[in-house]
Amino acid sequence: MLSLCSATFAQTTSLSDADVNTLIQNGFKDDGHWVLHQPGVHLYDKWASLGAAADKTGNQTSGFSVDIYTPSAWIEYQAFLAHKKMMPFTLESVTPDMRREVVRVVAHPNTPHQVSARGMAWTSNVDHVVMQDTAKKTVIHPTSETASDREVQSAVSSPLTMHGQIAEFAVEDVRKIRGADGQGEFFVTVIGETKKDFKVKAKDFAKL
Repeated sequence: MLSLCSATFAQTTSLSDADVNTLIQNGFKDDGHWVLHQPGVHLYDKWASLGAAADKTGNQTSGFSVDIYTPSAWIEYQAFLAHKKMMPFTLESVTPDMRREVVRVVAHPNTPHQVSARGMAWTSNVDHVVMQDTAKKTVIHPTSETASDREVQSAVSSPLTMHGQIAEFAVEDVRKIRGADGQGEFFVTVIGETKKDFKVKAKDFAKL
């Protein structure tokens, strides 16, 4: 199966049906802790978790966050979602699109905790997503980006729509930015009104 467990990507190979069945079984594991067992790597702005204490203006935002999936993690995630909704998910549910050998990054916007002029001061939609090597000398861009919107509720006005992105990166491009540091680590960079680098570390690879 295609994963990030080694210092460099394995040669691109199609997932076998046996591989896919194993991924489905993994996605259906259930001990009642959905968040802890959600497939893929999930990184968020740690400063945002400190809330207003990290912001001298007193405003609070959620910060950018990213979810990262190899094809293996993506299929397991689809099974995970189906199981969470108590819906069936079998080998026949896995489409050719799910098997495509791309790395998917779901980048979430920096949303406000309060929809107001003050609360919106530090928020930002996602305009673009790139990947970089750890030295930040090589940058790769996605082969495609799809809008992923998120509504923020307001007690005094209509819901606010913030824009994220689902970015797909070709495996051969991702190989170009890995291995320079001997660890295979790299950055996912979310660009909006502000910019945030998320480092994908060696300890994260097992989740992919």
